[in-house]
Amino acid sequence: MNDRSRAIASLTCLQSRFIPHIVGHDVPRRPTGFSVYRTLVPISRVKADKEAWQIFDGRYQGGYCMTHAPERFVNFMTYPCGNNEMMNVAVFHRTREDQQDAHDWNSQACVDDVLLQIREGFHPAWSALIKLADSVKLFNVSVRDPLPRYSRGKAVLIGDAAHAMQPTHGQGGAMGVSHTDKHDPCQS
Repeated sequence: MNDRSRAIASLTCLQSRFIPHIVGHDVPRRPTGFSVYRTLVPISRVKADKEAWQIFDGRYQGGYCMTHAPERFVNFMTYPCGNNEMMNVAVFHRTREDQQDAHDWNSQACVDDVLLQIREGFHPAWSALIKLADSVKLFNVSVRDPLPRYSRGKAVLIGDAAHAMQPTHGQGGAMGVSHTDKHDPCQS
């Protein structure tokens, strides 16, 4: 094994522990004032629930679906993942006082919290979809100023660690994969 094979790439996390090492100082994230409830529901379970499936019936083609209640600043988004076997469900909303510390991607929430957010301004089918969730996570959406550099030595920031992406469509992970062929320190 040659020394070039010992590179470190940090792909995920807005607050990667490698940022201070690479940049020379911390670049803190800033809250946007919005949070997202998120869950994964098996698509087979969604299809089996007549009320929830009416959201997608006749127009589901493995794509993205979104609705919102603009007067309440609530956005509801779904898209398939996991080889079209899981439905990613996200409900963006203003961060409540009791949610200020939900910076961990896996902070626990409950179905009832989500149902409170969508009780007004949404068709009942959206509530039926949320009720299919086994568990719900909560995450505060943050932004970060652009970094002045993305690599130092054999450490490189890619994906979410390099670019503060909003938690939709797997943008950070997808960008991380596209970065690998451009910034692979192990390539000759």
